Amino acid sequence: MTIDISGTLVDAITCAPGDRGRMIFPESATVLTRAELGPRANGVAAALLAAGAEPGEVVGVLLPATPSFPPALLGVLTIGAAVSVLPLPAVAHDVDSVADDLAAFIRTVGVRHLVTGDLFAAALEPLQRRCPGLRVVNADRCAPTTRVPTTHTPGPDDRAVVQFTSGTTARPQGVVLSHRAVVNGVLAPVARCELTPADVGYQWLPLFHDFGMIGLLISLCAGFDTHLVSPAAFIRRPVDALRYLGEHGVTICTGPNFAYDRLAEAARTADPDGLDLGRWRLALNGGEPVSPATVRAVTEVLGRHGLPAGAMTPAYGMAEYCAGITIDLPGLAPRTVTLDRAAATDGRVVPVTDESGWTIVSQGPPLPGTEVRVVDAAGAVLPEAGVGELQVRGPSLMDAYLAEDSAAVSSVLDDGWLRTGDRGFLLRGEVHVAGRHKNMIIVRGRNVHAEEVEHVARHVPGVYQRHCVAVADQERERVVVVVETVETDRAAVAEGVRRAVSERLGITDADVRTVDRRWLPRTTSGKWKRDELRRRLFGEENAA
Repeated sequence: MTIDISGTLVDAITCAPGDRGRMIFPESATVLTRAELGPRANGVAAALLAAGAEPGEVVGVLLPATPSFPPALLGVLTIGAAVSVLPLPAVAHDVDSVADDLAAFIRTVGVRHLVTGDLFAAALEPLQRRCPGLRVVNADRCAPTTRVPTTHTPGPDDRAVVQFTSGTTARPQGVVLSHRAVVNGVLAPVARCELTPADVGYQWLPLFHDFGMIGLLISLCAGFDTHLVSPAAFIRRPVDALRYLGEHGVTICTGPNFAYDRLAEAARTADPDGLDLGRWRLALNGGEPVSPATVRAVTEVLGRHGLPAGAMTPAYGMAEYCAGITIDLPGLAPRTVTLDRAAATDGRVVPVTDESGWTIVSQGPPLPGTEVRVVDAAGAVLPEAGVGELQVRGPSLMDAYLAEDSAAVSSVLDDGWLRTGDRGFLLRGEVHVAGRHKNMIIVRGRNVHAEEVEHVARHVPGVYQRHCVAVADQERERVVVVVETVETDRAAVAEGVRRAVSERLGITDADVRTVDRRWLPRTTSGKWKRDELRRRLFGEENAA
């Protein structure tokens, strides 16, 4: 496939090949066809223009995965505005809390027009009190029309999307992406993964998450059917999700480690009869460094039900680069390298074969048009196998942060290169991610990656569904490991974690704390919210 990024996102969506590209919503038993998408999007566009929306402004979209979401997205783009999908409120029954949360995002983005639906009708009056002048369009009530209500045509360099960073280690920031950046961010994965209208997608990630929205856009631009469910439906009923994947011949699904861990555990526990995952060729794993244990579990357990050996496909990306920086080549089994821990922390790749080593999964080569380099603390470019900060540049790079703070922008951009904040290295042209710079823990003068500690702790018996997070107690220069458990003998679980961390990592004084399940804070896509955890443990002053 040739990647043409000279057009706009509207062009890429409306010019998709074939007549497939249906959006199926099993929770409401509804289907949105491609033939219905255009007229419904025109209806949203007409309502926005009637409400005074203008090209160039940022329009908020507040909708779950329903048939109104795709027309709202395309309708905003049709009038030449940029779309910002707002996070769905976590407390839907408390309208004042909902309004407070939404108002904070609306003020941050500078939204004057909001596209929403019947679900949030009760919150609109208190929201408009908090945001005077906010105009609301109900996408559930917009009449479809075949007439395009505007002659305005956005350009490739006009802003198309404002999406938020994950907020795992800092307050989420609005990232401004042009049409050119998003089109490349969509079409490069289509090319790498060899996607065609014959594929079938399954989408459970929230649509306000970068992987969620880009995943939907990929299916629209490649022209294949995709099934959209709520995150709750997937997370609470993983066995049902597996059955659905098999019954509908799903070929592509995306999620982080925890999602695949849940699927593997569900298959191991329930052993569903007749489950056939033979068509599932792309199990994209991204959002955090891919866990070797997750790869093994998925390959072994789901392989019994027909999952192809090379289905697990590591990927790496971030909001500031649209979403995807790397995706491994389809059909290849994930590759790993086991390193000497001390050497890796010192910036060197020294392979070892013993169990004390640190195993890292390759995230694959950069996507077409994307370059990745590694630099040391002084900014010097390192050769292959040098460990340092990963930097990326290419056509999917953001334009700016929304409320542009020159200091914030200069802190992440270096002469066109994006400082990712991730430590890693290149090996045979493939990107390997070791962890976040901000997650480095100093233990008696020694640097330790939080991800190393978590990799050891999560396999200790009694740790609930591998839920554990390691953070630094900076005042005492100790590592604090917080693990969820449902065991009655919590002291035994804590001692097991302490012993494993001591034996595998040489950290003899880890502070291990046990908590109830679901106590550890997560983002909507399943990442650990480390800053929030630090605030819970140490208070505001020591949270950074």
